[in-house]
Amino acid sequence: MAAELFPGIFPGLLLDTVDDEWAQDKLPNDDIPFPPDFTPVAEEIDEANQDQLANQDKWNELGLHTLQQAQNEEKLALTSIYTDDFLKETSSGRDDISYLVKLAIEPQEEDIPHTRVILNIHLPPTYPQSDPPVYELKEAYGEPPWLKNEHHAVIRAELLSMFKATATGSTGQHDVVLFEWIEWLKTWLENSWLEFLVENPEIVSRFRSKALKEEFEMLARVPDSTDSEEGLKITETSSPSVAVNVPPVHHSKEPLVDRKSVFIAHVARVTSVQEVEQVKQYLLSNPKIAKATHNILAYRIVQPRSGKGKHAVEGETVISDCDDDGENAAGGRLLHLLEMCKCKNVVVVVSRWYGGTLLGPDRFKHINNVARELLDAHGFIAK
Repeated sequence: MAAELFPGIFPGLLLDTVDDEWAQDKLPNDDIPFPPDFTPVAEEIDEANQDQLANQDKWNELGLHTLQQAQNEEKLALTSIYTDDFLKETSSGRDDISYLVKLAIEPQEEDIPHTRVILNIHLPPTYPQSDPPVYELKEAYGEPPWLKNEHHAVIRAELLSMFKATATGSTGQHDVVLFEWIEWLKTWLENSWLEFLVENPEIVSRFRSKALKEEFEMLARVPDSTDSEEGLKITETSSPSVAVNVPPVHHSKEPLVDRKSVFIAHVARVTSVQEVEQVKQYLLSNPKIAKATHNILAYRIVQPRSGKGKHAVEGETVISDCDDDGENAAGGRLLHLLEMCKCKNVVVVVSRWYGGTLLGPDRFKHINNVARELLDAHGFIAK
């Protein structure tokens, strides 16, 4: 059909109707007139765009200001809760806010080692509206490396889930979450630390040995003599204005330890009941000794009787007494030891820190053994 209408043109060929004269033709220099009903509004469109952009910038600034205000309020609240252990601001050289959080992992058991974990938090400008805090968790300097990859994976998943759970409304905006993060971390890290110690009992053993050594060294720092200028002076209860020197006090060189119970003896040469009381006050002025479960005491003072007078009798007067301090019959056994060893003019105190396991009759054996060893070391046992 096309061939019939247009002879010489074959189907499938492109007909080029642009000749050289058409290609060189130019439009007139005069402006082309607009249609009668058409009015250009290009400038009005530009002004509308500018107003829209200005309003958008204004709302962006208001949004960022609101987020910054929320971050500041959260910082003030957490600082009041955690005081010195929280929110040490660091200079990261970036626009976001950075804090350091010291998490102390301190199990209630006194004989379990503690540890510390450092939480480094970065708050992006869009927190808490859309983006969660960025954090880094690591052991404090000098602490054993115990956090493993699987620990970090669990922590990362849980913290992100907690942040997502704060989304409210149809907009999906989030709320501040740092307090919930920290409280969860403290509990989870403590449980994980205890599990780590169960798998590594040697760490607990080293800690207990070190703690026992430090405890004994502190007791050993109690001066053996108060005659020097550094000696402790105690004021008599009956006469507060009179200061008296305490007799020299000696302590066990090594503690006796059985099933976590610790026994340490203290001895001093005395010539009166008043001096016995001074030694007792002196020992109890040491906080560690004062916190002992029992401070068992016994003393034996031997004074010569005067042979003068019509009815005078030659001989000696023995003044002795004891104090169980809650350990039933222990004071009497300690006094019996002084009598059997013929100790004179001496007071002995045995401090016991209960370790949580009942020792039965062994406790009396330990009390007498540490006392006898110290008495013998300082020449109170007659040969």
